Amino acid sequence: MRRPQWTWMAGIMLAAPAAAQPCLEQRITPESTFSFGYFSETVAIDGDRVIVGQPTLAATGSAFLFDYSPQTGWTQAQHVVAPDGVLGDVWCLDGVAIEGDLAAIVSEQHDHEGHPWSGAVWTLRRVDGEWTFEQEILPPEPSGFGKRLLIDGERVVVIKIGRIYFYEHDGRSWTLRQTIPQPYPGDLGFAHTVSLDGDVLVAGAPTDGTMCDDPRLGEYGVSGLAFVYRHNGVEWVQERALAPSDFGCGRRFGRAVSVSGDTIIATAQGPVATYVFEYDSGASQWVETAILPAGPESGSRPLASAVEGDWAVIGDDSDDEAHVFQRQPDGSWELADLLHPPGALWFGRAVAIDQGRAIIGAMGEEGGHGAAYIYRLDAPAADLNCDGVVNGIDLGILLANWTL
Repeated sequence: MRRPQWTWMAGIMLAAPAAAQPCLEQRITPESTFSFGYFSETVAIDGDRVIVGQPTLAATGSAFLFDYSPQTGWTQAQHVVAPDGVLGDVWCLDGVAIEGDLAAIVSEQHDHEGHPWSGAVWTLRRVDGEWTFEQEILPPEPSGFGKRLLIDGERVVVIKIGRIYFYEHDGRSWTLRQTIPQPYPGDLGFAHTVSLDGDVLVAGAPTDGTMCDDPRLGEYGVSGLAFVYRHNGVEWVQERALAPSDFGCGRRFGRAVSVSGDTIIATAQGPVATYVFEYDSGASQWVETAILPAGPESGSRPLASAVEGDWAVIGDDSDDEAHVFQRQPDGSWELADLLHPPGALWFGRAVAIDQGRAIIGAMGEEGGHGAAYIYRLDAPAADLNCDGVVNGIDLGILLANWTL
């Protein structure tokens, strides 16, 4: 008796090596928006929760929070707007962050007490399933506060170009604990991008011109550095200034940086590349271990990067692409996928990774309405519906699309 065709197909699916590869889990959009809302200008993810900023050039801006469940996928949980925003604040333009039941939103353009563009941060807490505003953090000096934003545990890190502010929650309110100024005078672009993981922080300074001090070079007289800080149990101290092995003028190294454990990645341009540094605990130093090319189709604007574990995502919105790299068992890195969704516009300007998922913004899509794409980075190759497991549902998808 001839065995039904589906039985051997099922055997192939179940017996196939569970090679990990990125797959699109869901494209998300807000329940209500309008043209030039630019949903996904900023994005952040923590497990089964994401927060997406929509600066909305015609209003004060807003943020959307989404939750994931296996039954319903990603669904919008809440829409929040600035409690004291006014037209022109462009709320959420500069950063959103989320970790557990804590979220934060920042606007560098927020005006306060007659000071234009003084900036502010708003924190939110999730209580009984509802996000509520907790505190508005105002700048210690009213100018440019809130260029970027990070959360790590009960720390909120607020960025102003040239300075980094560390706030901690004392059980009642957020208090400024430490300020890190740029290491030396000059237009370094210090803290243009910043990433934090545990007790390690990296700050990019893409316009640092330390090695390119020839005034005839103009805008090309910048090489860039990435400054690494470590918390010693009391305060943050500078540990190292990183530079690429092929250091050169005009590279703008440190334009996008990210840290995960003992791994740091930092991008550069001309040519576009991403540099991987790993911490050698024996020698107590950071060592460049790999250079990841941006790919044959890449443009010249690696605007966003994120690393977690053995995965790295580099966004380049000049080509509406995101390059996904995976670290191999031998320590080398390989291009796992080149993401380029059809119709996505300004895709790759904002990226974030957490627990094997990546969220990538495409804020120019659909006339500036915007959208965000959520990928599972480590889905098995036979996981056709991208839910993280291989089962009968995937077989059904295969059969439904099977042609003799």
